[in-house]
Amino acid sequence: MQKKFMKQVGEMFDRYSGKEELNQEIETLQSRILEMEIDLRRLEKYERKLKVAVNDRQIVEEKLKAAHKKIETLEHELEKRRKTEDEGISISQIELVNFRRIQDIFGELSTLVGDKDQFITLIIPPDMGVKSFPQYRDIELLTDAKTLNIVSKIKTETGLILFYDRPGIIREIFLPPIPVIEPKFVVAEKFSTAGTEIPGENLQTLVVAAHAGESLLMVASADKEEKSRLVRSSVKSKHGKGGFSQRRFERLRDEDIVHHAEKVRQSLIEIAEETENIDYIILCGDILLAKEIIKGVNIPVSPIIRKIDAKIDPKDPGKLLKELFAYRRYRL
Repeated sequence: MQKKFMKQVGEMFDRYSGKEELNQEIETLQSRILEMEIDLRRLEKYERKLKVAVNDRQIVEEKLKAAHKKIETLEHELEKRRKTEDEGISISQIELVNFRRIQDIFGELSTLVGDKDQFITLIIPPDMGVKSFPQYRDIELLTDAKTLNIVSKIKTETGLILFYDRPGIIREIFLPPIPVIEPKFVVAEKFSTAGTEIPGENLQTLVVAAHAGESLLMVASADKEEKSRLVRSSVKSKHGKGGFSQRRFERLRDEDIVHHAEKVRQSLIEIAEETENIDYIILCGDILLAKEIIKGVNIPVSPIIRKIDAKIDPKDPGKLLKELFAYRRYRL
């Protein structure tokens, strides 16, 4: 009885002294500590995985960087090869010939005289292949397979001119800056250079060299500038970071480009109204932007696409015209 009584007294003491509540709080804290230890182990495990992921990401980024470098190297090698080959066809020499010099070259070619079927002149418009000629069988018999293979595989936006002499002394291909219109196949004692020259100096060509933030509009006769207008506007550089900021940045950049296109279009409308009898319009630089610029502009000629970078050089403003109006010469 005494033991039971003492136990009851102890329990009453615990209740009134707060020891029971303290023990419960201790148990709660111990349980919380256990949960925190479990969370800590989870965090440590996650941290180890994160370190591995960061390390893997660094490895992937290094590999990606190396891959980009390799791509740049391959593109550079490909560009070098394109200067000496076209579609796997060997070309001995390729050069750009300006408008003034091409007149001299064609003049010299026209003075050559030989047998009645010695000289072959072949002019192929850009939308026509050599095999489309009604006289293709004759072309095959009078030339050689290697030359025809090259002629059929050269990519050109403006057509192709071939001068070929049967003894094998002259094998020359010219890609004109302005598209040739009429196909021609002539076998004679002389080369037929009529129709090979670009239009005379009195014809007007409108040039749209488009770049985001800086575009050049120019009116030229042959390779001589008549008037020009450089249109500049603020376009943000490309963003390199990820996340929402990049998406927002690119949207703002696109808005800047649209604004730039509208600004250039307005200048183009003014120049087109000031210029009488536009015979050609050449688009170069960023072709998609150039096409956007000319939308809705009343120009009664179809655009000529020239896939050249067309960077604007303030120190040499005539450099672009020299490239645009140059003939590309292939010596076989």
